[in-house]
Amino acid sequence: MPGFFISNIKENFKLNNLNEENLTYNLIKNNKYTIERKTLNKFLNDKLFYENDENIIILEGIVLNKKELCNLYNNTWESVVNQLIVDEPYLYFDQFRGNFSGAHYNKKNDEWIIYNDALGMKPVFYYNKNGVWIISSDLHYISNAFQSMQIHYTFNERAAYDILTYGFMTTDGTMIDEIKKLPYGCYIHITNSSSFTINRYFDFNYYDDICLNKDKHLDEDAIIEKLDMLFRRAVSLAFEKDNEYGYKHLVTLSGGLDSRMTTWVAYDLGYHNLINLTFGESDCIDEQIAKKVAKVLNNDLIIKTLDSGSMLTKWQDVIRMNAGLSIYSGISHSLTTLCLINCNAFGVLHTGDLGDAVLGSYDNGNEGLYPGAYSLSLSSRVPKVININVEKFKMTTRGFNGVGASKIVCENYIDCFSPFLNRDFFVYCLENIPKDLRKSHYIYKKWVIKKYPNAAKIPLQRYNNGLLTEGKFLQTIRKLKRIGFPTAFSWLLWKLKIKKSLSRKIVNTSMNPMDKWYENIYSVKSKMDTYYDNMIKKLQSESIVSETLLKDIIFLFTNGNVTEKAQVITLLASIDDLFIEEKNHVKYS
Repeated sequence: MPGFFISNIKENFKLNNLNEENLTYNLIKNNKYTIERKTLNKFLNDKLFYENDENIIILEGIVLNKKELCNLYNNTWESVVNQLIVDEPYLYFDQFRGNFSGAHYNKKNDEWIIYNDALGMKPVFYYNKNGVWIISSDLHYISNAFQSMQIHYTFNERAAYDILTYGFMTTDGTMIDEIKKLPYGCYIHITNSSSFTINRYFDFNYYDDICLNKDKHLDEDAIIEKLDMLFRRAVSLAFEKDNEYGYKHLVTLSGGLDSRMTTWVAYDLGYHNLINLTFGESDCIDEQIAKKVAKVLNNDLIIKTLDSGSMLTKWQDVIRMNAGLSIYSGISHSLTTLCLINCNAFGVLHTGDLGDAVLGSYDNGNEGLYPGAYSLSLSSRVPKVININVEKFKMTTRGFNGVGASKIVCENYIDCFSPFLNRDFFVYCLENIPKDLRKSHYIYKKWVIKKYPNAAKIPLQRYNNGLLTEGKFLQTIRKLKRIGFPTAFSWLLWKLKIKKSLSRKIVNTSMNPMDKWYENIYSVKSKMDTYYDNMIKKLQSESIVSETLLKDIIFLFTNGNVTEKAQVITLLASIDDLFIEEKNHVKYS
């Protein structure tokens, strides 16, 4: 992903990206450090890359409350950041809101601070060994530097099994054992060029108390008013960022509630020149519902059909952007869409990411020892989740790591933001709304029905084209009708805990029926199978993976559904990209 590159080794590096034509390159000359950036040609007044007599300051991404801070200090953005550094040199960025990462160097103290945003949506990767450190927004920048600097690096089998089980990383690891991802809400502190520590500046907890009486224990109306105020503020901050730069508003829209609420509240706030974006199989429920929402709000709607199934063949582009940190099929539909759009005309890509998790419960009490996993076939190879808050585990892994890794791909084209991930809204929902009010989206539904009743009158994909106001009985009937008796019976056994696992095979009426594409479109199946066969031959002739892992790869692809095959191809493409195409790495001398 475009961004910055900093190292205490002086050498000229080439920062390579796939979307080069829309990037700006800058270099700060320094006798001691390599300091470079390659950033999208957008929101450049938010981004900082300069030095003065005291500091070198780098800021990547978007700071949604920049105008508020400038007004508070009655000064320019550069001057405000400088003043914040003077006032609070180690935590000044704690006042920022948005998706960002950055660094500053105190020349007098020979001291670096490098940070990400509170929820880690703008990633920072780092290498630190034998007195050499490299820190970058893009993992590939570091792996490319390894080649130039002749640093030896090794394959991380734990990361491989994370992909084959969960479809994303459950730790701070990456496919390269020596490269780590800075955890959410953390910063790196480097002194005297080589003293390297990681410190946390933000964390969150869940309100786990049970409310025995929903009607009396808490004032639900007060909760709804508070979360509505915070959500409206989050939406306003993001859409005003577009207005600040004169960009058009682009908002994703599906059959779900999360993206609908981003769109609906933006419209309610007066942002009427919205352009919605949806993708899926022609005439799928998501497309039908998106059309209804856009029509009610008089929004333009861009529809990208996925009928060809070609999104399943885009693993190399995805991996080249996110280095295999999440299953490629989870974001390839967005990639194929963004490639066709002139993203220069739009500001932020506004989404509803993680709305169902922030205003719901990630813990349904029925996920066993591997919560959030796509496949349990090789689950014995990864640690069990024991004595850990399941909601927090899933939020920080499936949420921050999984969704975050997917957004790395999008942010090669356009900056992304979900108001549900606005830090203030996020913290309020998880730390102030009890779990049983969030469970089954109880308070979420009450909020929409009370504050945006017209939004509740349009069907939802989650309820099988039923209404938000329908009871569970009608929703269940609709679901059973849609998925058919065999799948319904299997689902019932899983709910009753008679069946240990549930197949994630996607039904044909979904927006991306991957099993159907693989089975019915020859070019898709042929390309996936051929790539798999060729990579297995390569691995059999290389000494990159263990014999056990190789057998597991073969087993999962041979016996798994298409999602599991995609997990395998994600791993194989990562190995191909990071260890076979760039295999001429030798030990650093």
